[in-house]
Amino acid sequence: MERDLDGQRVVVVGASSGIGHAVAWEVAARGAEVVMMSRSMDKLQRASEGMPGHVRLHAADMRDAVGVANALADYDTIDHLVLTAVADELARAKPLADLTDEDVERSSTRCEVTSQSCRLHRIAFRPLARS
Repeated sequence: MERDLDGQRVVVVGASSGIGHAVAWEVAARGAEVVMMSRSMDKLQRASEGMPGHVRLHAADMRDAVGVANALADYDTIDHLVLTAVADELARAKPLADLTDEDVERSSTRCEVTSQSCRLHRIAFRPLARS
């Protein structure tokens, strides 16, 4: 395995399961310092067991600007940001004709969370991004 991310810091949002978990493992194996973020510290701790390299865990709700800022407060630079917090919606995909009102409401809420998360991270990461 190439260690092409040595010395780089990668923040993975939604890292406790699914695609985010797989990404966190991959970038850790490639030498990055991985900052795993998710709402549940318990899930993050289980997800990070046995992970190679340097891993840091932060529980934060991406809708909470203060929580996101606090989670990032210890870092002077961030090299990469991976947002996967709503990737689990893809697993629930179904034909349009089969969608219920509940499906549409849940997806709408998740899209709102993703949009809010992107805005918060853009603001929070701007001063941390390496030029």
